[in-house]
Amino acid sequence: MADLPIRVAVVSPSHLVRAGLVSLIAELHGRAVVTEVACVGTQLGDCDVAIHDLGAVTDLEARSELRRLLGQGPVVGLVYDSLPARTDARNSVITLLVAPEELLKALEGALPLGPQRRVDREPRLPAGLTEREFRVITLLGEGLTNQQIADELYVSINTVKTYIRTAYRKLRVDHRATAMLWALEHGLAGSPENEPTEGHSSGRRPA
Repeated sequence: MADLPIRVAVVSPSHLVRAGLVSLIAELHGRAVVTEVACVGTQLGDCDVAIHDLGAVTDLEARSELRRLLGQGPVVGLVYDSLPARTDARNSVITLLVAPEELLKALEGALPLGPQRRVDREPRLPAGLTEREFRVITLLGEGLTNQQIADELYVSINTVKTYIRTAYRKLRVDHRATAMLWALEHGLAGSPENEPTEGHSSGRRPA
């Protein structure tokens, strides 16, 4: 069974920074998922790690704020220029120039158990989705048809439709386009190189 995705909260006063981080997390292709996007000071819900935008404060203030946030749970700080001095947590600071794989490493490094996901917390996935429902919505967000999703997961198309119906209820959406928008907003939209060719499945192995 594949590791469950890291649940990430994105916190920044800047809409552009929030949108940029969501887009960057989308490039991790389901290894991390955005569960919440918020402004600074918002009370966060259930997540594995939060990315906090520290770029609007001075270097000294950033170190102080990061230490304060670390007392509330796993956190990765975002700074705009050079990295501040090292803090108590490994890989706890990133810059605007961070690459997707570097971001994933930072998120994993901030977790209490490192890359090993905790499995004793419920719900694990956004909106209470099961692992299979989450996988179906992820593939739907990448633009796959129901038949292509069925081929990807080695299940019948009727099974896929059942997963989609139950996922729609949990996400409180009524249409495929709205579900795709949800996937985009939570960092699950596929990148162009992963878009399927008409009439063909993506060729990836099932999770």
